[in-house]
Amino acid sequence: MDAKTTYQVTAQLLDYPDNWINQDIQTSDSRILSFLTYAKNTPIEELCQLYVNTFDFSKDTTLYLTYYRYQEQKERGEALVKIKEQYTNAGLDLNKELPDYLPVMLEFASINPAGETLLEQYLLALLTLKKNLCKNPYNFLIETILRQIETPKAVGDIQ
Repeated sequence: MDAKTTYQVTAQLLDYPDNWINQDIQTSDSRILSFLTYAKNTPIEELCQLYVNTFDFSKDTTLYLTYYRYQEQKERGEALVKIKEQYTNAGLDLNKELPDYLPVMLEFASINPAGETLLEQYLLALLTLKKNLCKNPYNFLIETILRQIETPKAVGDIQ
């Protein structure tokens, strides 16, 4: 699966389950297929509860990536402004979510090469999210994203 498709599919699957559960999602990626198998075999109420418990009630597994670096410090606001400027410069309109929301970042990466660079800047946050998700089925999606963006240069930057 190419990078653009990977980012589009994972962005969709990291959204609240009601928004995608009845859609036919085509992929050949084994990690995404594993997640989809889990999702299709789990009652929607349970899947929605897992989503909320995982991403809405835990700061350790938030989808707002600047949080991992800045928590609630004022520098987080500055980082959000910089990300939003990148979106605005690319013609992307953000009205419903903060700019550091991972599905929004993935959508940006699917339409603009600067988006992949932005994801690489938050590689450490993604690695932390992966570690914190541990055995959670959403970890399959984070692994997919990481495999797409990890490069020898990016890995070297975090060591």
